[in-house]
Amino acid sequence: MADEELDLDTKGGGKLTKILIVLVIVLLLAVGGLGAWLFMGKGEEGEAEAAKAEGEEHAAAVEHAPAHYLPLKPEFTVNFADDRKAAYLQVEITVMARKPEALGVVEAEMPVIRNDVLNILSSKTYDELSSRAGKEALAAEILKTIQGIVAEQLHDPGVEAVYFTSFVMQ
Repeated sequence: MADEELDLDTKGGGKLTKILIVLVIVLLLAVGGLGAWLFMGKGEEGEAEAAKAEGEEHAAAVEHAPAHYLPLKPEFTVNFADDRKAAYLQVEITVMARKPEALGVVEAEMPVIRNDVLNILSSKTYDELSSRAGKEALAAEILKTIQGIVAEQLHDPGVEAVYFTSFVMQ
């Protein structure tokens, strides 16, 4: 009988052991699933954060990149849209970009750029351009036009500034 009691304890202990093993396995699967879910969620956020940081680093690198200048030669000479006798404007323009490929597009598209700039210049009056605000507005309009042409090629405005290196009105 002592053997039978021992046999019963072993069987009872076996059931308890099986239940504990099943519970441990279920617990491990639950913890593993939770860990995988958190890891996958953090992985996507981590990738998004890494991409955002990379974009910010690229933007910072572009801001600190050296400026490159390209004069639009020859200078622009147009008649004013005025009733004055012989009023004309002669202006030399230089564009600035931090990406050399943007200036490459400016050079490649020079006939289109010169045409559009000439149209802008010839539409202005002497009175519009005689003030500093008028000259700044003109520079902004020319910049926007050139950026539009460059953006068609690079999908990025590329050109950051337009400078008048000579500005003669008569």
